[in-house]
Amino acid sequence: MALFAGISTGDMQPALELLLGKQTKGLSVNIVSRFKQQWKAEYDQWRKRYLSKRRYVYIWADGVY
Repeated sequence: MALFAGISTGDMQPALELLLGKQTKGLSVNIVSRFKQQWKAEYDQWRKRYLSKRRYVYIWADGVY
């Protein structure tokens, strides 16, 4: 899943400002690309974590109005 699919590098700064606000002036395309690589690696590690030794409590609610 690409965060900025279809956005050219020239459009990156305005897109970042829309998403994150005016404080993004110092974020370059290279920095965002590095962040994306790091976030993807963290997500992949989180997604593949071993869950069988943990116990989770959950509530399933379903209804029709």
